[in-house]
Amino acid sequence: MNVLFVLSKKNWGGVNTWATSVINHLAQNGHKVTLVTSRRSPALPIVSSVKQRRISFGFDFNPVAPIYFLALILSQKIDLVMANVEKDIMSVGLACKLLKIPLIRRIGREQDFNPKSRKTKFIHQTFVTHGFCTSKAVADATYRRCDWIKTEIKFVYSGIESKEIAPDEIAALRQALKLDKNDRVLGITARLSQEKRIDFLIEVFAPLLRERNNIKLVIAGKGGEEEKLRKIAEDRGVNKSVIFAGYTDRPLLFAALYDICYLPTAYESFPFSVIEYMAAGKPTIASNVGGIPEGITDGENGFLIEPNDGEKLLSYTIKLLDDEKLRKIMGENARKRFLERHSAAQMTKNVEAYFLSILKR
Repeated sequence: MNVLFVLSKKNWGGVNTWATSVINHLAQNGHKVTLVTSRRSPALPIVSSVKQRRISFGFDFNPVAPIYFLALILSQKIDLVMANVEKDIMSVGLACKLLKIPLIRRIGREQDFNPKSRKTKFIHQTFVTHGFCTSKAVADATYRRCDWIKTEIKFVYSGIESKEIAPDEIAALRQALKLDKNDRVLGITARLSQEKRIDFLIEVFAPLLRERNNIKLVIAGKGGEEEKLRKIAEDRGVNKSVIFAGYTDRPLLFAALYDICYLPTAYESFPFSVIEYMAAGKPTIASNVGGIPEGITDGENGFLIEPNDGEKLLSYTIKLLDDEKLRKIMGENARKRFLERHSAAQMTKNVEAYFLSILKR
């Protein structure tokens, strides 16, 4: 099977993690993989057998791109194409249609589609043959949002590699963050952007952080909201209890550090951070949005709250802080859920099977 991935985004987020796992797995299983990204896209840790190319996709569309992809698909004898956003589809879609190559669109969330946009409708109906996403909730919401979508939308849960974190690594991280040995750590690993609602997290926890001197809120990530978040912590008098750890390339290490994990996001598909929390065997309090309820079962491996429900966020946090046995039970349930559904091996096996099933039709 010869697969082409077309990913023009300059800041991929979860697509980065997903694409790396899937591309490497396909290549290691003997499939031929070609990856085309924007010249400004971040580099991926791809195995050497994958052919990587960088091109200019233009601000909205590069008129030369369809000719480039027509030649590429012919020369590489591509069987199937996976694209991500509308720019990708406009670039590679014509070549796929002319050569009758299946074109799969990866749907991050239902908001990727503007139901009233004639351009969106035209691009999808003309070029896309299959849809793909990482949660049932996103697939269902996409159908509801755009009743003109007739293509199949397949969902395959995301997964990650889970390596055991040594206790001395956690101890070293605690020391680097200047945490006392008795500190309980409330933690979030996320991009510091408005929709993640980390500002809400700080506001809700400010009274608790002032009241209990053995609690720290660790925020791992970077983004445009950092200055604003630091000011909120300072204005609420909790800047010494809120630790901005910056970007990490080891999210599982941070997940292992946390006693309780959070994602009070306003909207989401199926975030890798929740999968990382489950892999580390930690209870999670997260918003009841998107695909999150497919990972977090309320009362079993964490708690679900409605966005902006500060009262429940605080009460569930206190409940977990004061009940070590509950934290342990929920953490064990989270790890079990991860192993059943969200390992990298399970994800990549399912994606590979889906690709092969398309080519057999």
